[in-house]
Amino acid sequence: MYNDIPDSYNIQKMIYNDGSALQDLINHLKNQKNDAKPYDYNNKTMPPLVKDEQNGDCQIPGTLPETSETIKGGSMGLKIENKKSLKNEVSIHPTPLHDCPAVHDDVCVDTGATEDVLGRDRGVRANNKQDSNDILIGMGGEVKINKVGDYIFAGELRTEQGLINDESYMTCISVPDRTNDDWLFWADKTSAQLISPDDDKYDFTKNDGLYKLNKDQTNHRDIPHRLMNNNNPDIEHLTQSWVSKSKDKKNIKRDKLSAKQWIMMMMLSYMLGMPGMMSAPALHDLLSDYKDKDEVITENKNKPKPEKVKTDTLYEHACKGHPHDPLCPACVRARMTAKSNTKNDDDMIIKGSDKGAVFGIDYIGPYIKDVDGNVLAMTGVEVGRTNYGMIRLTKDREAKTSLKCFQEMSNEYKRLSKDEIEVVRVHHDKDKSFEGVCEQEWRRDNITNTNTGGYNPQANSRVERRHRSIKEIFKACMFMATGGLPYYYSLWGPGIVYAMKMNNINDDSKGKNYYETLTGQRYKYNIGRDDLAFGQQVYYHKHKEQIGDNWDTSGDEGIWVGRSDEVSGGHIIVPIEWDPNTNIYILGATVHVNAVRYNTIRFPLKMGPTINNTAEQEDEVSMNEFIDDFFKPWYKSTEGDESEQVEGEDPILEVEKIVSHTGRANKTRYLTKWKGSDTMTYEPAANFKHGGKDILEEYKLSLKKGKNKANIAYCNLTKKHVLRFDNDEDIVEHLINKQDKKGNVQDWIGPYQEEFNQVKTRRLEQITDIDKINEIKHDALPLRMTLETKRDGRRKGRLVAIGFKEPRHWDIKSNSSPVVSINTIRAFLFMAGLTTDIYSSIDISVAFLQANPYDDDAPKRYVVYKPHKYAAPRYYLLKGSIYGQRSASREWFDTLAGWLEANGYKQQEDEPCAFINNKGFKVLTYVDDLICRGSQEETDKFYKLLGKRFDCKDYTILSPDNKLAFLGFDITCNYTNITDIDSTWTDDMINNIQADDNGNFMMIHMDQHDVIQTYLDTQDYNPMLNIHSPMGNKYHLLSEPELLQGEDINIYQSIIGTLNYIACTTRYDISYPVARLAQFAARPTRGSIKAAKKVLSYLAATQDFKISGIMSPKVDKLEYYSDSDHAGDMPITSFSHTGTVIMLNKVPIHWRSKKQPKTSRSSAEAEIYALSDTLADARLNNWRLQDIGININPIIDIYVDNNQAKVFADNTCVNSKLRTAFSLKHNWVKELRDKGKVNVLQIPAAIN
Repeated sequence: MYNDIPDSYNIQKMIYNDGSALQDLINHLKNQKNDAKPYDYNNKTMPPLVKDEQNGDCQIPGTLPETSETIKGGSMGLKIENKKSLKNEVSIHPTPLHDCPAVHDDVCVDTGATEDVLGRDRGVRANNKQDSNDILIGMGGEVKINKVGDYIFAGELRTEQGLINDESYMTCISVPDRTNDDWLFWADKTSAQLISPDDDKYDFTKNDGLYKLNKDQTNHRDIPHRLMNNNNPDIEHLTQSWVSKSKDKKNIKRDKLSAKQWIMMMMLSYMLGMPGMMSAPALHDLLSDYKDKDEVITENKNKPKPEKVKTDTLYEHACKGHPHDPLCPACVRARMTAKSNTKNDDDMIIKGSDKGAVFGIDYIGPYIKDVDGNVLAMTGVEVGRTNYGMIRLTKDREAKTSLKCFQEMSNEYKRLSKDEIEVVRVHHDKDKSFEGVCEQEWRRDNITNTNTGGYNPQANSRVERRHRSIKEIFKACMFMATGGLPYYYSLWGPGIVYAMKMNNINDDSKGKNYYETLTGQRYKYNIGRDDLAFGQQVYYHKHKEQIGDNWDTSGDEGIWVGRSDEVSGGHIIVPIEWDPNTNIYILGATVHVNAVRYNTIRFPLKMGPTINNTAEQEDEVSMNEFIDDFFKPWYKSTEGDESEQVEGEDPILEVEKIVSHTGRANKTRYLTKWKGSDTMTYEPAANFKHGGKDILEEYKLSLKKGKNKANIAYCNLTKKHVLRFDNDEDIVEHLINKQDKKGNVQDWIGPYQEEFNQVKTRRLEQITDIDKINEIKHDALPLRMTLETKRDGRRKGRLVAIGFKEPRHWDIKSNSSPVVSINTIRAFLFMAGLTTDIYSSIDISVAFLQANPYDDDAPKRYVVYKPHKYAAPRYYLLKGSIYGQRSASREWFDTLAGWLEANGYKQQEDEPCAFINNKGFKVLTYVDDLICRGSQEETDKFYKLLGKRFDCKDYTILSPDNKLAFLGFDITCNYTNITDIDSTWTDDMINNIQADDNGNFMMIHMDQHDVIQTYLDTQDYNPMLNIHSPMGNKYHLLSEPELLQGEDINIYQSIIGTLNYIACTTRYDISYPVARLAQFAARPTRGSIKAAKKVLSYLAATQDFKISGIMSPKVDKLEYYSDSDHAGDMPITSFSHTGTVIMLNKVPIHWRSKKQPKTSRSSAEAEIYALSDTLADARLNNWRLQDIGININPIIDIYVDNNQAKVFADNTCVNSKLRTAFSLKHNWVKELRDKGKVNVLQIPAAIN
């Protein structure tokens, strides 16, 4: 409006920055009499004015300048502008509008602020300023924060790195930020007070609705009597009230002023001689309430007055299940968040929700047994319409249990629903607990079954967020009920059931009530009668004859844990009984009763029994603080009753010493040793306020001086003793139990120490500098120790990196590492050569640790080792690759390949793991396993050089008395005489033998007898003596179509995986049945698992099966065979099957049995598809075999038993349909045929 006034008017513009000061002026004007004279400004002093940000430095007060001018001042600002240049100087001396010298006008205490905020004036005077990129979010929107700084208000009342808000003069002191640091705060109608941990008091006076800091901090108010501790500190603590500031905040919306109101504002401003007041918000609000008599009043006169907000006591807050409040100590210690219970937006449409209810389901656990013996909980959340949650406790997670829980939750939802909604969709995380009977039942009820695909909890976000919410509520309830004593974790079962109910009936942060949304009505609390606090002491009658005695008998003692759904209007009680031997309560199973009573508000699990307890003792017990790692002991690590989960025998412990610490700033936790106990726990600094404060200060001082460095130790909550890094026996015992290994500590201590020392010596350099640790700990790769038993019975420890946590920026080159093909190994054994050639193998010890170290200019890599989740970590500089890293295998291969090439071995192109020197000595590498072939002289020379560079085990030479163990199969040999050859040998085979003068020659064999026998010993199958085929009629697979359930599916898939490994290595005779059985891997049936166990029976009956051939024949000859069956697997599938075999010197070195990717319309078409696949395998194998020195015929002779395939290959086909039946994918067969590189030969089907 000011900008639109013509220049002919000489108007001054004055902008006030202090709305509260202006409000005082308006109140003063309203109280004046009508005949009052205008203000006399001549005898008043000029108020302090702020700096004009638009026009530079401040001017001297007293005169009105010709241009825009700012007068220097402090908290309240006045900017004076002339619309038109004035020739005459005008002296103005307005009165101080806010004359309250007792308080700082711009410093207030705020219970809703999470951080301190400095106004612009105090921000200018702040120290240690630093740049920032924060966003301050308040009722008025978002403000960008560019600076943070330190400021001292008075004594210990100071802020560190407070946010500097250049757009406001007001400074806010955060209450939650200080209560986290053990400050106290109280407030009444007129004043408030902050009390430091050292009991220094800082007073505030209520002014203009805000508690503002007093300038005089010498005369302090005493704490009101009702807030003081009397006989029972806990009862007084429970009955105190606190004001939740968020409930009193008002979102003021200013309407547009009418023309009359603008004129009134202008007249008032000119009467006072201060036209700048027209822009003041307070004056705007005052005049907006004015209504002219001519205006039409549309107010609803019958509108009820708003109800006065009632402040809950802490006890009432606890009875309501701890809805989030930042001033509730239990909510703060439970780290409860105010976010809504859904990650998705309210307007997000869930698929299927338009047709009915959509259930998201999941399991949490397993945990230790609760009071009823449950170890798991199944949760369900209706994610489409109401977000209503349900929960059921279980002892297992079988599919039938999951179905029962789902049906109960579905019935509960239908019973409570106001619209009788049916469930139309179920969404889960592909848990096997929801397969089998669950899927069948859902299909029968036409319920859509969807999942996240596994390992993707974000896709089930509403359920996962609900898990977090109920855990937070339960932790707050447990803090209130037990004070944090670590003996009553078995309450988790009834606790999370109670938490889920309270989560439903209380509003979330967006004001949404899930119970009301579902039922159409709000839950009505009856505090003190029907709704009590979780863990509150009550008495109940458990015998029927006592129910009607009007409490003539006292009843049994218990704690209240929720409302009962089984008994109408009833309660759920956990019986308790004090055990004087352990000084803890023994908890019983839950009982449902129709009535309870209590004499006073007590929490016995925290305060102990009433008898023989002094007030001082009760206070000590009640002050045991909450354990931050509350849920860590839940995870099921031991079996047993409640007493086995107890850390110590005496809940009242004194601090003996502080061993170490973890975390930083306000999140620092100190590893504390308690007097009279071996137990050590991590405690926040706030827990030392009742004892041990001096010890904490001494520990902090020792860290600054660099003396008495803390020992690194950790605590196992399931043990009664402390485990340390220097106590290897305890660590090994923990690893044996965790990894379920056989043997005792003495059996594993040697392998553990050998591995740890070896890795530390070769690869690790410990870091002890605290600053360096704080710098690198976020990018440090964690290590863990694994224990394993080798095939020969040796025990071995392996310190490995957790590879999936490796930072991506560590990958500076490709991580792919080649290994030699199994087909190449078979050809290597049976290929032609000299009779003086010997075969040998060697295993390089800890190969990855012997790779070349990182270059000096390579990026630094760091690792951290914690043998237990409660251990203080140790950090190391990683000097080279270790097991578990993504790049470890490639680093080793590059090291080995580089060493071989440096010693005269040439790496082959198509088989990069084959190395040959100029004397024909061949080396094949499979990671750290090497197999070699060559003369005795070259063999000795090679292993001598290898031993100088790498730490190796003794190499093994193949002989009739000594076998080679390589990659899970055994290589053996024996002498045979030509006279012992049977009739199955052809003339070509006999002529290819290199025999000595006596007719003796060597045969070489491959078998997996030991591996197969070891595996069969672990399986349940029926041994058969007379079994000639691994698979019966194909219809046996369809004889029992019932799907497998639960663990049977895993058993079937494990059998198929093992059989596939055996079939690909040595047992080509089971390739076809394994390929057929693999088709049922996703949905195995009873018939398929019977067929798989028949294959096991066949393996047991044919354990002597070997791949045998002549050692070092004269020449090499390759043969290729191709075949197919046209729709041979009908009715299982209409696709045909391809069979391929490649033989070297009459020994199979490559075989394949696989299903064709499409349906063939004729047997000829199926044969040609098989021919194409065989030709592709033949060409690839030929390239590899050439690299190891096998002479390859440039023309590939493929044997088929189908005339049409041969006709097609010979280009003599006259059937136009057949000629055009094949896709371009198979035209390359024609190209190779036309180039003369393939020759197709027909043989009888009986031979093929």
